[in-house]
Amino acid sequence: MYCLKGQRHLNGIPFPYLLNDLNVKISLQDARHAAEEEIYTNLNAKIDQFLQLADYDWTAAQGGGAPSDYLSDLIAFLCSTFSVFTHLPGSAIEHARLPGKVAQTACMSACKHLSTSLLQLLLETDVRQVSMGALQQFNTDVKECERFARAGRYPASKETRCCSPSLI
Repeated sequence: MYCLKGQRHLNGIPFPYLLNDLNVKISLQDARHAAEEEIYTNLNAKIDQFLQLADYDWTAAQGGGAPSDYLSDLIAFLCSTFSVFTHLPGSAIEHARLPGKVAQTACMSACKHLSTSLLQLLLETDVRQVSMGALQQFNTDVKECERFARAGRYPASKETRCCSPSLI
């Protein structure tokens, strides 16, 4: 590559070209980070929409014995969403070592948001008393969330599923 006399260069490449490449790389990394943040924000908003469907009878005499319908639907949605995310790699350098970085981070973010939101359901000011049956139903739902969280592993193995078939 031709360099003008007195122009600074590295390995024959003029600095202005290197700076442009660096700026493009930084811009793409910023865009990727912004896109990932948007994914996590929208995922949490979708979780909130499902949680608005939660209709616990806090005075129920007995729990239902099965996870609440809203939670089963939420977990099915998360499983299908995370299975799509597993095809998104980390960075180009990490691609061979850490496929599914977006899925891993989204799963952790979703589980954390879900656990915090479930706790808030119990702490709402409208909830004045809680029966043993309501606690049993809530416990069933929390156990289902724990099963989902345990099944949501994303190692670099193609055999790993988003979640176990029993959750769908």
